[in-house]
Amino acid sequence: REFRKTDPYVLESSILPNDSRFYPTVANGVVGTVIFSDTIYMAGLYNGYKGESHRARLQNNIPYVYVPDSTLWSTQLFTQDTKNGMFTICLSDTNVIVTQEIYAHKLLTNLLVTEVSVTCKIQGTCYVRLHDLSGPVSKDMSLNSSSDCTKCQYLEFTTVTPEMNGSSHLTVHVIYSQFPKKLTVQNIGNNFTTKKFVFMFAVGETRASTIGNYIVGMGTVTANRLFQLHLNEWLRQWNSALIDVKNDIQSTQYMVSALYYILSNFPSTKNPQAKFYGVSPGGLPNGGSGVDYMGHVFWDQDFWMAPALLPFYPELVRKILTYRVRHLVGALAKAKSFGYEGADYPWETAYTGSDVCPGENYVEYEIHVTADIIHLLKQYIYATNDWSFLVECQDATEAYDMLRQTAEFWSSRVTWNAIKGRYVLNNVMGPDEWHAPVNNSAFTNVAVAQNLNFAAEVATKLDCDEEKARRWQLIAKLLYIPYNETAHYHPEYDGFYSNETVKQADTAMLGFPLGLPMLESVQYNDLKVYNDCTSAFGPAMTWGMFAINWLQLNDTENAKLMYRRQLRNIHIPFNIWSENADSSGAVNFLTGMGGYLQSVLYGYFGLRYRNGSVTLNP
Repeated sequence: REFRKTDPYVLESSILPNDSRFYPTVANGVVGTVIFSDTIYMAGLYNGYKGESHRARLQNNIPYVYVPDSTLWSTQLFTQDTKNGMFTICLSDTNVIVTQEIYAHKLLTNLLVTEVSVTCKIQGTCYVRLHDLSGPVSKDMSLNSSSDCTKCQYLEFTTVTPEMNGSSHLTVHVIYSQFPKKLTVQNIGNNFTTKKFVFMFAVGETRASTIGNYIVGMGTVTANRLFQLHLNEWLRQWNSALIDVKNDIQSTQYMVSALYYILSNFPSTKNPQAKFYGVSPGGLPNGGSGVDYMGHVFWDQDFWMAPALLPFYPELVRKILTYRVRHLVGALAKAKSFGYEGADYPWETAYTGSDVCPGENYVEYEIHVTADIIHLLKQYIYATNDWSFLVECQDATEAYDMLRQTAEFWSSRVTWNAIKGRYVLNNVMGPDEWHAPVNNSAFTNVAVAQNLNFAAEVATKLDCDEEKARRWQLIAKLLYIPYNETAHYHPEYDGFYSNETVKQADTAMLGFPLGLPMLESVQYNDLKVYNDCTSAFGPAMTWGMFAINWLQLNDTENAKLMYRRQLRNIHIPFNIWSENADSSGAVNFLTGMGGYLQSVLYGYFGLRYRNGSVTLNP
């Protein structure tokens, strides 16, 4: 096992975490589960009305050879293999060796698979018990029909409660392999005898597609190709990202596992039938009622995760942006509901694209998400030179439509302040959610100005909206950015006092990622002020942003402190992140993983994307 312990892609342990929230996950962007849980989630499947919308629970009908805290086995080993995209349970005693592999198939994305190999070491018969961890019937689903098939069970469900007035109940079809209470292997010779058993869980939006996926999966079992197809797809994905920190296996494992858990939430680009429904802070394996942000999609996807993918997987960032373009209708409706023009993107989305945030203040005031989406769009265009994306049709909508409508929203949302001689944005909530509503959030206003300027830049390039583009540029130029002329730093908002406690990275991000031009002394003052007043109990990604900005000033000591601070949120042995360092908040916290990867890519590598150039400044 010595090699495996030094393999950057392999995380293994003879014991499981004390807290089951930090058990490892498997997912593929269509289905996902936490190992040993009673739940499987399907992307896009939500139950509950408006703010109560959450991932709809499906019973986990795959068998397990082990239950947590079991003392039946003389040896046990649990392995999260990130290169091959699977979790493995290895058990042995004097009579038998058992290996169970669990994976969400990376190519056949509607399948969750487990393969159990049993090696009988004695002459005679060996038995291995299979455990049913499916738990109680789901309260999220109503059973429409069920039927037996050959060695399998077929079920059709609909969700109990639609997400919005006028939206439909969602239907899901499930087929899973029936399994016995125990596996039997006979050994009639002097040598060991090994037998493999395969069980599947298939989901789909129609009966025909679900049955078809199950049949295809079983067909590959017969041809001995099921796992190989899965493996090949993961290896293809890893070919785009080679991570190796010389002489530091732990840091390499932190980076590889963080990237793995994020990648697990995207369907394979080789499977065009697999729909992408966005990435929530806790990922596809989490998000039930009242926990892990209920599987909703936030700015976390666009601002924290996507930039970590951009250097390696621009095609996945394109998926994220396409998801936003598809939901432009919801953003237009939200802006109209508050009396504004253009597109105001929801703070939280689930299935319909309407805002499903349970807190009204966030819905009305935390509008920086709209500018955050355009910030990602700009970075994607600059990184890839894929200007054609702006005019490609996505469900009768173009990315430029999204860009133009966001600029129109900001044009209607700002007001002119005669005293300041500037446009202002009143009654907003910045990333620091502990102070709201406020006037002129520095982070929000800078992001908005960049949104407006990029819209004008693209309009000029496309030779359209000439008059509007001039107005967008004028508003951006005259949009007020709070600045303290005495202390030479940027107050977080009008009336901010530096002795207040701030929730998370906010104005500290004016330097990076927003790139606001300023003197180094001013950026230093910003970092010093917010370094001292940001809550020590803030979310994981805060410290990565501080690290990047300190590195931008060549302050490696402060950067090192901030870089290391974010590592407190990692829970070994499977490197599952928690939102907060005290283990509270969302788990499998992809937002923190994205911020961590950014601290490496944009901090220590010094990666920057600008129009017409990509630079590295390690």
